[in-house]
Amino acid sequence: MSLSIPRSVPVLMLFIACSISALATSVLVQERMSMLQKRLSLSEEQVTKMTPIVADHLQAMETIKQEYGIGASEGGFEKLPLGKKVQLGKALEQANVKANTQLEDILTVTQMREYQQVRTEDRQKLLNNLPTTP
Repeated sequence: MSLSIPRSVPVLMLFIACSISALATSVLVQERMSMLQKRLSLSEEQVTKMTPIVADHLQAMETIKQEYGIGASEGGFEKLPLGKKVQLGKALEQANVKANTQLEDILTVTQMREYQQVRTEDRQKLLNNLPTTP
Protein backbone atom coordinates (compact mmCIF):
# COMPACT_ATOMS: atom_id res chain seq x y z
CA MET A 1 0.00 0.00 0.00
CA SER A 2 1.47 3.34 -0.96
CA LEU A 3 0.55 6.72 0.37
CA SER A 4 0.05 9.48 -2.08
CA ILE A 5 0.30 13.08 -1.06
CA PRO A 6 -2.32 15.30 -2.62
CA ARG A 7 -0.83 17.83 -5.02
CA SER A 8 -2.12 20.67 -2.89
CA VAL A 9 -0.07 19.67 0.19
CA PRO A 10 3.29 21.13 -0.99
CA VAL A 11 1.54 24.33 -2.03
CA LEU A 12 -0.19 24.50 1.35
CA MET A 13 3.11 23.89 3.14
CA LEU A 14 4.77 26.69 1.17
CA PHE A 15 1.84 29.00 1.95
CA ILE A 16 2.11 28.19 5.67
CA ALA A 17 5.88 28.74 5.65
CA CYS A 18 5.46 32.10 3.91
CA SER A 19 2.70 33.09 6.31
CA ILE A 20 4.85 32.22 9.32
CA SER A 21 7.74 34.18 7.84
CA ALA A 22 5.49 37.18 7.16
CA LEU A 23 4.09 36.99 10.71
CA ALA A 24 7.59 36.82 12.19
CA THR A 25 8.64 39.82 10.09
CA SER A 26 5.53 41.70 11.17
CA VAL A 27 6.31 41.04 14.83
CA LEU A 28 9.92 42.18 14.32
CA VAL A 29 8.72 45.38 12.66
CA GLN A 30 6.28 46.07 15.50
CA GLU A 31 8.98 45.48 18.11
CA ARG A 32 11.43 47.65 16.21
CA MET A 33 8.94 50.48 15.78
CA SER A 34 7.97 50.34 19.44
CA MET A 35 11.62 50.68 20.44
CA LEU A 36 12.23 53.48 17.93
CA GLN A 37 9.10 55.34 18.98
CA LYS A 38 10.34 55.46 22.57
CA ARG A 39 13.99 56.05 21.83
CA LEU A 40 13.44 58.76 19.19
CA SER A 41 10.27 60.25 20.73
CA LEU A 42 8.38 59.73 17.48
CA SER A 43 4.96 61.22 16.80
CA GLU A 44 2.18 58.93 15.58
CA GLU A 45 2.52 60.48 12.12
CA GLN A 46 6.24 59.67 12.06
CA VAL A 47 5.52 56.09 13.17
CA THR A 48 2.98 55.71 10.37
CA LYS A 49 5.42 57.02 7.77
CA MET A 50 8.41 55.06 9.11
CA THR A 51 6.81 51.65 9.52
CA PRO A 52 6.89 50.59 5.83
CA ILE A 53 10.46 51.89 5.50
CA VAL A 54 11.61 49.93 8.53
CA ALA A 55 9.76 46.84 7.28
CA ASP A 56 11.44 47.10 3.87
CA HIS A 57 14.83 47.66 5.49
CA LEU A 58 14.51 44.65 7.81
CA GLN A 59 13.41 42.48 4.89
CA ALA A 60 16.27 43.72 2.72
CA MET A 61 18.80 42.98 5.46
CA GLU A 62 17.41 39.48 5.98
CA THR A 63 17.46 38.80 2.23
CA ILE A 64 21.07 39.96 1.97
CA LYS A 65 22.13 37.77 4.89
CA GLN A 66 20.45 34.76 3.29
CA GLU A 67 21.98 35.48 -0.13
CA TYR A 68 25.46 35.50 1.38
CA GLY A 69 24.83 32.56 3.71
CA ILE A 70 25.32 34.37 6.98
CA GLY A 71 21.88 33.76 8.43
CA ALA A 72 21.40 32.00 11.75
CA SER A 73 21.53 28.53 10.21
CA GLU A 74 23.83 29.03 7.22
CA GLY A 75 27.20 29.52 8.82
CA GLY A 76 29.36 32.49 9.41
CA PHE A 77 30.81 35.63 7.98
CA GLU A 78 34.31 34.22 8.48
CA LYS A 79 33.61 31.48 5.93
CA LEU A 80 33.09 33.99 3.14
CA PRO A 81 35.97 34.68 0.75
CA LEU A 82 37.28 38.24 0.87
CA GLY A 83 35.55 39.21 -2.39
CA LYS A 84 32.17 38.06 -1.05
CA LYS A 85 32.77 39.98 2.18
CA VAL A 86 33.33 43.14 0.15
CA GLN A 87 30.18 42.48 -1.91
CA LEU A 88 28.22 41.83 1.29
CA GLY A 89 29.43 45.09 2.79
CA LYS A 90 28.38 47.00 -0.33
CA ALA A 91 24.95 45.35 -0.38
CA LEU A 92 24.36 46.16 3.30
CA GLU A 93 25.53 49.73 2.79
CA GLN A 94 23.16 50.21 -0.17
CA ALA A 95 20.22 48.99 1.93
CA ASN A 96 21.22 51.33 4.75
CA VAL A 97 21.65 54.34 2.46
CA LYS A 98 18.24 53.72 0.91
CA ALA A 99 16.53 53.57 4.31
CA ASN A 100 18.45 56.58 5.64
CA THR A 101 17.56 58.69 2.60
CA GLN A 102 13.87 57.93 3.12
CA LEU A 103 14.04 58.55 6.87
CA GLU A 104 15.73 61.94 6.47
CA ASP A 105 12.44 63.29 5.13
CA ILE A 106 10.57 62.06 8.23
CA LEU A 107 12.92 62.53 11.18
CA THR A 108 14.32 65.70 12.69
CA VAL A 109 18.09 66.16 12.70
CA THR A 110 18.23 65.13 16.37
CA GLN A 111 16.08 62.05 15.75
CA MET A 112 18.20 61.08 12.74
CA ARG A 113 21.33 61.34 14.85
CA GLU A 114 19.77 59.08 17.48
CA TYR A 115 18.61 56.67 14.76
CA GLN A 116 22.21 56.48 13.51
CA GLN A 117 23.28 55.65 17.07
CA VAL A 118 20.71 52.83 17.16
CA ARG A 119 22.08 51.49 13.85
CA THR A 120 25.65 51.65 15.22
CA GLU A 121 24.53 49.63 18.23
CA ASP A 122 22.78 47.16 15.91
CA ARG A 123 25.95 46.66 13.87
CA GLN A 124 27.97 46.06 17.04
CA LYS A 125 25.45 43.46 18.24
CA LEU A 126 25.57 41.77 14.84
CA LEU A 127 29.37 41.64 14.89
CA ASN A 128 29.35 40.26 18.42
CA ASN A 129 26.86 37.53 17.48
CA LEU A 130 28.30 36.36 14.16
CA PRO A 131 29.00 32.63 14.21
CA THR A 132 32.69 31.88 14.29
CA THR A 133 34.46 28.91 12.82
CA PRO A 134 36.39 26.68 15.24
